[in-house]
Amino acid sequence: MKYKKINIPNEFAGNFFSGDYINNFDRETAKQYFRWYMSVKNERIVELERAVQTTKGYENWKADLSIESLDKLQKWFENVVDKRSVTEDEKKQYMSQFSGVWEVIEDPIEWTITEETKSLCHDVGIYFAEMLIKMNPHLHWGQDVKSKRSVDFNYPIVISGKKFQFNSFTIAHVSALKALKGKQNDWQNLYKYWDDWAKENKDNSTLV
Repeated sequence: MKYKKINIPNEFAGNFFSGDYINNFDRETAKQYFRWYMSVKNERIVELERAVQTTKGYENWKADLSIESLDKLQKWFENVVDKRSVTEDEKKQYMSQFSGVWEVIEDPIEWTITEETKSLCHDVGIYFAEMLIKMNPHLHWGQDVKSKRSVDFNYPIVISGKKFQFNSFTIAHVSALKALKGKQNDWQNLYKYWDDWAKENKDNSTLV
C-alpha cells in the first residue's frame, strides 16, 4: 500500500492523552478547523482510492461512492488498521483526566491506534459521509459549535436540521477499534441504519 497521511496543521493537532483535542477548541479555532477540513476532504478521497488500489487484490476498487464499494473497502480497512503500545508518559497523561475515579476503571488504556490508522479513519469517514450526502441531497456538512456537552462538539459532521447528526470520523474510529479487538463490523447494515434515519428526517429538515 502506498499512502500519504493527512497533514493536520499544528494548531489543530491536539493531544488526545491529555484531553486536548477537537472538543476543547475555542469557537474561532473550531471554525478554522472546519474550513480546513472542507478544503481537504476531496483530495483525501483521491488519496484513499490510491491507497486501496496500490494494495494487492484491490487494484480495481473505485471510490465511486456506491453502496457496492463498501464491502471491499471494509475488508481492506480491517486488514490495514494497526495499533501501538501506549507509553508510560501517555498513560499518565490519560490517567490525569480521571483523577479520583481511575481506580474504578477496569480496563486501563494499554494501546492506541497508529497515526496512519487515525489518518485512514479521517479518509474512510469522509468517504462514508460523502456517500450519505450523495444518496440524500438534503444532507450537508456542518458543525456543532453550540452543544458543549455533545460528543460531536466542534467536529465536522453531516447534518440535516437539528435532528440528524452523523460524525463520520467517530464511526470509522470505532470500526478500527473493533477490528483491532477481533470484533466484526458490518458497513452495509451501518450504512442502511444511517441512510434510513436520514430519509426519515428528510421532510422535517431545515438547513443550518
